[in-house]
Amino acid sequence: MGSKYDQAINYYQRIIGLPNFTDLEIISKTRYGLGYAYFNLKQYDRALFNFKEFVNKAPRSNPNISDGTLRLADCYYVTKAYPDALTNYRKAVQFKTSDEDYARLQASVIYGIERRYMEAISELDQIIRNFPQSRVIDEAMFQRGQMDFEQGNYEEAIRGYSRLIASVKSSPFLPYAHIRRAASYYNLKQYDKTADDYAFVIDHYPTHPIAKDIILPLQESLNLAGRSNEFDQYFTQFKTSNPDAKGVESIEFETAKSLHFNQDYIKAIASLTNYLSNYPESGRNSEAMYYLAESYYRIKKFDEAKPIYYELSEDQSFAQLTRVIGRLSEIEFKSGNYQAAISQFVKLSGLASTKKDQYNAWAGLMESYYLLAQYDSVVHYAAIILEKGNINAGAQNKASLYLGKAAMAKGDYELAKDEFLNTLNSARDENGAEAKYLLGEILFLTKQYKQCYEVLVSLNTEFSAYPNWVGKGYLLLADYALETGDVFQAKATLNSLIEHFPEEYIRNIAKEKLQRIESEELKKNEEIKKDSIEN
Repeated sequence: MGSKYDQAINYYQRIIGLPNFTDLEIISKTRYGLGYAYFNLKQYDRALFNFKEFVNKAPRSNPNISDGTLRLADCYYVTKAYPDALTNYRKAVQFKTSDEDYARLQASVIYGIERRYMEAISELDQIIRNFPQSRVIDEAMFQRGQMDFEQGNYEEAIRGYSRLIASVKSSPFLPYAHIRRAASYYNLKQYDKTADDYAFVIDHYPTHPIAKDIILPLQESLNLAGRSNEFDQYFTQFKTSNPDAKGVESIEFETAKSLHFNQDYIKAIASLTNYLSNYPESGRNSEAMYYLAESYYRIKKFDEAKPIYYELSEDQSFAQLTRVIGRLSEIEFKSGNYQAAISQFVKLSGLASTKKDQYNAWAGLMESYYLLAQYDSVVHYAAIILEKGNINAGAQNKASLYLGKAAMAKGDYELAKDEFLNTLNSARDENGAEAKYLLGEILFLTKQYKQCYEVLVSLNTEFSAYPNWVGKGYLLLADYALETGDVFQAKATLNSLIEHFPEEYIRNIAKEKLQRIESEELKKNEEIKKDSIEN
């Protein structure tokens, strides 16, 4: 067939190419024929040009003008030029074309894409009302139900799908109507009816491509309806109708994986564990193990996730190896196993193919070495981040902060102050808040009390979005007041924290500090009282 269209195109183009040829009727027929030839070859851009030429230049009395307009609309639709497509579908409707029902259906689809639901519904209702024998009546009914479904009008959607199911006995949309009606019942918590629709599809369309997609929803709805004992018969029926073992295995894997992506991690863990038990030689086992570990990770069961990640990390060909090493790095770091974390961060650095992964590796090494008090290594990786890890401003700020923290830990307060000031020059994030607090702490330790006070007061003003560091700043202000002999102010600050500060652990520290001050005051008063009695 393709060669015939190519031959036709050659003949048509000869006519178009004739010099000084002005027979408008012949030219119009030629453009119309060229449009269809290219359309049937699915060369829609060329078809569009010729249909457009035909529609724009043919007289309105041309018997093919309505059909040409419809095909032009189709070309615009295929090329996703939806506004132009809609304009021409509307023109086709005005021509009262014999395909008016089709034109209205296509217009409704575009309205739906543009979220103009009321207009889409109007077009569909006109088809259902005025074209009951239309070849697209089943699709119109289905799409009408879809409009209500997508807007959350589930009761209306059920009525729409039910109308299709009752009135059209043979339609490719029937299994989809049952599935969508099932989903509507599910959203209304009518689980018995949900299960019945899914079961109907397994009973009547067991080999349909969508049958494999409803195994899990069927199981869930049966469980919710208190009919879980029925699931095995439907799954057995499905397996019988689809005897390909690999296909069944694939379904079991996909249903288990979908639980993970639906964030139903507890069920995903059970399903993936069963899959690994049922298919120990499957080529999908590494992927199943990965999603099993990820499900444990998502519910913060790190002890269960970690050995699975470690087993996967031995497979250098595993597609998600970088992600696995990243997870192990994070788990070991959060567990306080900093030496093990360093080992994984080094691997991550070697595997990293993106700036983000590379930065995460360097930052993890920097922080792990800091917590192990290996400050030269902290400086090394902070310098690398400043030189190469320009993924975002936050990366630079953290590296600068850790240079200051390393210097401070080694007692080099002047260098630390310089690094904290460097951080504060650009950081308005949590790194800046910590740098501000640590700068205040250095000034306190070096007895530069006036400057210390100014820095800590500005901490609350500039970084109020970070209550952790603001709270620590107020605790240090209380220490400052105590150190400068203003016990009353120290107690007032602590009392204010205890009564008003949102972070509980800050309030608890404030209580401990206040108790120590009051205990010291009581001890002094008792000593004064004792001295006065003895004298």
